[in-house]
Amino acid sequence: MDGRTNKDVLKKSQMPNDPTMQRFYTGALVSTDHARKWMYPSTAANPCQKFPKSALVRVKAHLFCCDTGNEGQCVFGGRWLSDVDSNPVNTFE
Repeated sequence: MDGRTNKDVLKKSQMPNDPTMQRFYTGALVSTDHARKWMYPSTAANPCQKFPKSALVRVKAHLFCCDTGNEGQCVFGGRWLSDVDSNPVNTFE
């Protein structure tokens, strides 16, 4: 998905035109068996290839009470994924 054009991001984010917010919301939007959505920020041309349907993947999960800044709404519930060997996702940038 593209954070510059995604309707949910544009609707719920307090800063939809902010380059940092657009970067956080560009990548793969991963759905689990329990219908939860997780955001995996990525600049890859096809980041969804990392998450084949019904495959087990090893990533780090990051939970935030809010993912759009102070007093903002959570676009996808404040759930983020990152590679195991990467730095944690910092939505407070």
